Amino acid sequence: MARQGGGRFVRILALSFGVITGTALQGVQPEPWPLSALGGAALLLLFGAWADGRWAPRPRQALWVWALASLLAAAGVSWRSQQQLAGALATAMEGQVVWLEGCVDSLPQGQPPGWRLELEVTHWRALPNQTLSGPRPTRVLLTGGYDPESEGSAPAAGECWGFAARLKAPHGNRNPHGFDAELWL
Repeated sequence: MARQGGGRFVRILALSFGVITGTALQGVQPEPWPLSALGGAALLLLFGAWADGRWAPRPRQALWVWALASLLAAAGVSWRSQQQLAGALATAMEGQVVWLEGCVDSLPQGQPPGWRLELEVTHWRALPNQTLSGPRPTRVLLTGGYDPESEGSAPAAGECWGFAARLKAPHGNRNPHGFDAELWL
């Protein structure tokens, strides 16, 4: 019975090691590893475990399982980072002014200088003499000014609007409950 609990601990440790290693590698790589390369490495590990498992003692087989679990966890982290990067604004588009159409997806936050809202983008359109290249996020955070004296000038949740917006990748607002460095600057 104690052996089963120890096996679970080793599996959890292997998965944790893979997640931590995968996360650390994503921070130093210029771009995530392709999933095909990670799948090929997993197949090599499986083949090695099968070939070695025919003659090796049981403790050595656990090393193969540990390595495979770590690789699969690192592949999961790589897949998740690729999904996040696919929805990020392309660096070539930063600073461009584009026409966005979409529906307000959250309650706008009104403050004295203006408002801030999340827009679920349904259509992107380039302005004259511009081209849109690279991935385009489906959700954007927009800020803008409005006159609090005029009635109805601020967007409301659920309304569909069109905006000419200058694109900028987020930097200081990635921690939703922490200090907003960009707002402070």
